Amino acid sequence: MCAAAQPKMPVPWSNTSTRIPAVEHRAITIQQLRDLRLFLQRLCKVGFLKRQDGSLIHWFHINMYEICNLVLKPVISFVEEQRGSRGKFSWVEFVSRDEQKPYLLFSHSWSGRFRDFMAAVDDLARGKSLTVTVPVWICVFANNQFGQNFGTGFRDSPFYKAVEVAEEGTLLIVDRDASSLQRIWCGFELLLAIDLQKPLVVYTSAGQVGVSATSGRLVEAVEDFDITQMEASQECDRRQIINFLCGGELLEKKGLKTAQDGNFQLVNGWQKQLSDVTTTPAAPRRQNGKLEYVQEAELFKLHSAKFQKLNATVRDKVLSAAHVAEGERQTAGIKIPRLEDRGVTLGEMRAFFKKAKSWSSEEGHSWETLSISEISRTFIKKLIAGKDTSLAELWSSGPRKPQIVVNETLASPLSEFAAALEWFAEASRLQDNVVFYFAPLCINLCDQEHDNPDLARTIRNLIQNCEGLLSVLPDSEEQIVRSYRLEQLHLCFHAGKKIYFGCSDGVLACTSPFQHGIWEFGHFHPQLAQTLVQSSWSQARCAEDEVRDRVNLLILQSRGGYDSFEARLMRVAGGPVLRDAALRGGPQAVKVIYSVAGETALHIAAASGKLLALRALLDCRADPNAEDHIRETPMHYAAMTGMLGSIQLLLKYGAEPMAESAFAEDALFVAQQNPAAFLGQHTRKAIALLQAWGVATE
Repeated sequence: MCAAAQPKMPVPWSNTSTRIPAVEHRAITIQQLRDLRLFLQRLCKVGFLKRQDGSLIHWFHINMYEICNLVLKPVISFVEEQRGSRGKFSWVEFVSRDEQKPYLLFSHSWSGRFRDFMAAVDDLARGKSLTVTVPVWICVFANNQFGQNFGTGFRDSPFYKAVEVAEEGTLLIVDRDASSLQRIWCGFELLLAIDLQKPLVVYTSAGQVGVSATSGRLVEAVEDFDITQMEASQECDRRQIINFLCGGELLEKKGLKTAQDGNFQLVNGWQKQLSDVTTTPAAPRRQNGKLEYVQEAELFKLHSAKFQKLNATVRDKVLSAAHVAEGERQTAGIKIPRLEDRGVTLGEMRAFFKKAKSWSSEEGHSWETLSISEISRTFIKKLIAGKDTSLAELWSSGPRKPQIVVNETLASPLSEFAAALEWFAEASRLQDNVVFYFAPLCINLCDQEHDNPDLARTIRNLIQNCEGLLSVLPDSEEQIVRSYRLEQLHLCFHAGKKIYFGCSDGVLACTSPFQHGIWEFGHFHPQLAQTLVQSSWSQARCAEDEVRDRVNLLILQSRGGYDSFEARLMRVAGGPVLRDAALRGGPQAVKVIYSVAGETALHIAAASGKLLALRALLDCRADPNAEDHIRETPMHYAAMTGMLGSIQLLLKYGAEPMAESAFAEDALFVAQQNPAAFLGQHTRKAIALLQAWGVATE
């Protein structure tokens, strides 16, 4: 097919770049954002993007810092050099043909996941019925990342002007870590929007808060909003913002180097410099642990009332924008006899995690390593001491049957459990009012024996009445292969309940997919899946002999016994193992596990050039023409990475080189396009082979 007949290519730049002098008019359209998303997905899925330590960057994890440094700047430099130019542009100038005035300004943190960011963009477009040509202003794409002059002062800066001209105001994205509420540029943009009386809306990856997403997490996060504790990547920006908030234009250059004309002294044409770097141990340390500068400490003290008012104004405005009503978080305690009626909501669990994290810091514990067991023995018992109740009962006004039962490992860090829960909540797009069963919160830990005299009955009833099980896995095999986990999985298999596995970096759907047919959300560690499917579950461990014997008898008396259980587990949890084997090139592992394979493994093996794994999959009758979510086949992957051996092997096993993707691209077109050329990828030999094959088969 000739190039003229192709639909829009999934490389997100045009043939020429366009200078747009007014930075506030460098908004990016929804379509341009989606084009970039597709490009990033393609780079991630074939393993092209890596961190400095060599680890792969997964699509679910990539953030704006990585996008800027690994994609935007290298692509612009590479393409401009190919064009015979060494021009340095912003991304919007690189992909647009004219200025684009903003409909909205997006205020966000660069550390947030881009996938979450785009989920908010898509929800905005759906909710407001926006066309794909609507432009939004996003600093990482609007500013020239090779060096952007922010003007002589804030009123002359791109941020100020963009807030002014954005016709529908500002959209604040609160990411899962609420990091946007800890960045001073975001705080400044919020204050500008309030000062200029611009509309403000609040979104998370689950949608607009107060409309399609509940506000529980935001309420907790915004309570801590304090602009004096916010940080910026550039110390000079932080100082200038604090100066401006204290005294406007008259004060904003204090403590910053200026030239004789009164303008900033810039390094490399854009970077401001501090003139006074004296610190003081007397002031509270900054959020990043550093000592505070003397100048900032004095301003905070002198203008303390002003900062308190600013903080309160932002809190009120954000909560108002999120439609949070007063008294929303009121709860009442009540005695609930049956454990299977003691559910806790997602919002309550999130609030608990936040309080536990604060307590661990106050007590000098490491939040990253503090186990669920230790939290249960100390913090939870402290909360329920003298009350003869569980936390679930304290928080509830009546019985609540859990929709999701959570299987935890007491020896694992609570922080990892909380991360897994967030992945699951986002993958399932859960609201704060979804009810879970999490034993440490649902059992009276001060009197466990009397509170739960018949554990087996409780587990049966919980599984029978729930929608599914989320089993959060620890790192060690010893802690994964446990009798309690075995029992709950077995009961779910026999009751036809949904099963999910979680870890700190992602979740795996086993029996029915998440939304949009996705089975893995984030990155579920293949080592965990390998432990699940290759362990001998008849050797499951348990600290209580009575429980171990009871569960062992339950499995032995069931149809097929342990063999049947392990076969089921292999079918539902083997995907990550197979994909990892395809990436690493282990044919024996592929052959053992192939009965649970998805075609995705063939794509990965083809892209990585692991010919032994590729041959093993093909020998096991994997479809050489299998399609991914944009209808790209393993041949497309091999062409994109220039893997000549993969192309040859796929052709031998009947792959169709003329198969077209959703963009009407065949493998030859992808190789000729070479979208990863900026990363040093060469596809010349792949082009020659595919062209020769085309001639030979005409």
